[in-house]
Amino acid sequence: LSTIVSDDEIVKNEIGGVYWPVWNVNGIGNMVPGKGYQIKMNNSATLFYPSNTANVAKANFSKPLLQEYNSFLYSGENMTLGIPLSAWEIRPENGDEIGVFNQNEELIGASVFDGQNMAIAIWGDDFSTKEISENISENQEFTIKIWNKINTTENRININSWLEGNNLYSKDAISIVSKLSFENKTTLLQNTPNPFSDFTEIPFYISFILLPNFIFDKDTTHEKYYCCYCSRCCCYQRFCFLRWWR
Repeated sequence: LSTIVSDDEIVKNEIGGVYWPVWNVNGIGNMVPGKGYQIKMNNSATLFYPSNTANVAKANFSKPLLQEYNSFLYSGENMTLGIPLSAWEIRPENGDEIGVFNQNEELIGASVFDGQNMAIAIWGDDFSTKEISENISENQEFTIKIWNKINTTENRININSWLEGNNLYSKDAISIVSKLSFENKTTLLQNTPNPFSDFTEIPFYISFILLPNFIFDKDTTHEKYYCCYCSRCCCYQRFCFLRWWR
């Protein structure tokens, strides 16, 4: 595509992989003879494809495998969601997964964060199968979640603003996030030991921005002491223990 790189906006292959020069995203590697590609052009141009004998440099391409968000239907119809690196209020860890969901909380697209700009194919309803409604229909809303690989927890992502488009699905559309943030979410886990005589520990996850590193206090009403200590388990959550003494 080097002969038309200044004239094309985005290129997609049959599985939603994207070549997006302006965002330095290459999710398709080199073009492959016999494969079909969809190209959105900014200007008319002629593509000169090299002959089989030409010495062409291979694109540096590797796609991390999805572990959690890996079960969705490739329907043949999709739009592209762009998440620039600058959009993150707090960046995910490499290997975290970003998933897109329909109004029924069904997964309709996903990608692995690798520290770069992201392009995610959101798979829509296949118009050739009118008797079956798949994934998401035109003008329906989608939501975004993140799965953290370290603590295997899921958190919702709030879109604060858009550079282009919105959170409504439309075939072949492009939506680009401007700013996003993590939903504040606290998860309380089972205390141990239970029952207890002297003390117990209550583990929980809490938003990284909500809690200081160390808390020690005294309940003067009941003459009971408690302290809370936390470690940063990922970029946007802390894993904490609340220790309570009788």
